[in-house]
Amino acid sequence: MTNKPTSHLPKSATRPTIDPRKSRILLYGGSGTGRSVFASQFPATYFDLAQTATYLEIMRYPVSPPDGWSPSRRGKRATAWQWFLDGIDACVRDPQTDMLVVDTIDRAFELCFDAVCMEHSIESPEDNMRRLRQTYGQINREFGRMLSRLRLFPGGLVLICNEEIVCRDQAGAIVDPSADNVATRRAEPSFKAKSPARHKLRGNLEELCGIIGRTVIAADGSRMLCISSRDSLGKDRTGLLPALLGLDYESFCEPFRKAYSAAPSE
Repeated sequence: MTNKPTSHLPKSATRPTIDPRKSRILLYGGSGTGRSVFASQFPATYFDLAQTATYLEIMRYPVSPPDGWSPSRRGKRATAWQWFLDGIDACVRDPQTDMLVVDTIDRAFELCFDAVCMEHSIESPEDNMRRLRQTYGQINREFGRMLSRLRLFPGGLVLICNEEIVCRDQAGAIVDPSADNVATRRAEPSFKAKSPARHKLRGNLEELCGIIGRTVIAADGSRMLCISSRDSLGKDRTGLLPALLGLDYESFCEPFRKAYSAAPSE
């Protein structure tokens, strides 16, 4: 006899997870603000797509595939994008992988963009205007599938992104920085994807992560992680992190340790 669906309905509330290694973090900021150094301190498989972490001691996923490698997806060319996807799949399947880092998510999109264009023997979707929408649609779907794979990963994520200053008018619409009707200026994850749907893709990226923080350099030269500020985009679904904390692994873990110690035992 098969179990009825009602037998799987929850009978009590699930206790929240208090583990920094289960965090899903979108880390954005300018070059040199310490994003890669901070990410390298996590016990993670590190995808150094931008190749800016060559000087760091990390568990690096190989930049290039070995000789004779072929993609797991049939009919696909052996591109850097497919090598990256195979690496993500390997992390999802490996129970020993606690976290993974993607440095940077901007570069991941570029790999996706180039792979799809190569598949159509073009350098840009604009090279074939008849198939412009279809090509961009395929790029968006490919990148969306990658984000769906990351959702399946049971461990923690650190996704690194660049930043841009976004100006808005009183109604909240994005305007040019030189316009006379600029009401607010805010630092946000750039994700400068070459796609008409980039704002939707960035929205999916932000939804995937429970913590969004901006890396900044304080007046005294120390590197900080800004979670909550009027001039930057931030999010903390855990409710544990202060508005501003030191950009290092110990400072990040400390609020989790305090919450774990204060939590009632089972």
